[in-house]
Amino acid sequence: MSVQVVVRDNGGLARVGLVRRRGWSERAIRRAVEAGEVSRPRKGWLAAPGADPLLVCAARDGVVLSCVTEARRLGLWVLERGDRSHVAADPRSGGVKVGVDAGGPRAAVVHWSRPIVPRHPDALTADVPASSARWRRRSTDRASNPSSRRGCPGCGSRC
Repeated sequence: MSVQVVVRDNGGLARVGLVRRRGWSERAIRRAVEAGEVSRPRKGWLAAPGADPLLVCAARDGVVLSCVTEARRLGLWVLERGDRSHVAADPRSGGVKVGVDAGGPRAAVVHWSRPIVPRHPDALTADVPASSARWRRRSTDRASNPSSRRGCPGCGSRC
């Protein structure tokens, strides 16, 4: 078994702490990074080649995939066809920086809200119950008041 196998078996991304708990030293991890077996999208994270690019971006940016982006990843039907990813970040996290398009707007819609269902610190996706609760709340708001401008509960945008 190698560092790359540990990361790959964890879904393509893993915290360095997990790899260390599986018996690999920091030196072995450094060697795997130098050899190109894994990469470091962000301090404390390792990614295997071929890992889901959305998850790599989430790790890099310190956010979790949520809302319609996670629904699409799960193969659920979604009405929205926008190109921007939807991510969630804790409102107390100041170090979150998602990409910015050349024209200026953010490359992602950020929902600055606490999760409805507490997440594991290593999670890179919002739980389905949390996302579905957000969708239900939004659908109910729109059904009862189609002209509602409330938008998503996390950010208030009409995403």
